[in-house]
Amino acid sequence: MTQSDGNERKQADKLSELISARGATTSRILARASRLQQLSEAVQAMQAPWAAALRVGNIRDDAVVLFADNAAAATRAKLESQRIADCLRAEGVDCARLIFQVRPARHARG
Repeated sequence: MTQSDGNERKQADKLSELISARGATTSRILARASRLQQLSEAVQAMQAPWAAALRVGNIRDDAVVLFADNAAAATRAKLESQRIADCLRAEGVDCARLIFQVRPARHARG
């Protein structure tokens, strides 16, 4: 093997490592997005009309950020925060706090 072949092999190995690392990052991002979607579906499945207007936006330490489509849903959800926390705990989330933010859902334009 020539020195040139050795350098090309090292570059190929580095490229392979880079692709693998990016693949792992992408996999983690997709897994997190899937988990947030799963939690959103669990909250939306609660037997309450306001629950359909909620989405789990993020999990930070022991806090869960919930996005509400409108202020009325956010207000009602705040009143039912214990019930929502119990639902999330049943899904395996350690949540000591709920943070509510009003963020209207984006709907596909037709």
